[in-house]
Amino acid sequence: MKYNLDFLEVLEISGAATLVNNKIPYAALESHANIHTVNIPSAIIVGENAFAYCRKLVTVILGNVEEVHTQGFRDCDSLFLIWLPKSESLGYEAFRLCDKLASINFQMLLMIWAVRCFMDAPCLNQLICPIWSLLAEGCFYNVQV
Repeated sequence: MKYNLDFLEVLEISGAATLVNNKIPYAALESHANIHTVNIPSAIIVGENAFAYCRKLVTVILGNVEEVHTQGFRDCDSLFLIWLPKSESLGYEAFRLCDKLASINFQMLLMIWAVRCFMDAPCLNQLICPIWSLLAEGCFYNVQV
């Protein structure tokens, strides 16, 4: 059974709610028309294309996410702020074409930054990351950080 979630504007999953394998699955909310805020403290993995093309998505708070897979937030052109304090890995084009993305906050060692993970995010002007170890070629292509 598939549910129609077109009415959804804020997604918050907390408390006793659980995700299968603590993962936001592949294309879970891809192209969702109305969602503007996501707060899922229990998630550890953002699956491929999980929030891709969510054009109204502005704020994402994922306090325990360790991995953002390929194109997890691609073309979220209203995304302004993302908080991923425990992330260790960003996939290919994870935040590509996030035109309004201005601030990203990582608080731990970020191990892997894949090719083009912030490509074409022209407003990115604040990146808080105390230590990183592997920065792929083209990670910040067309970005003035």
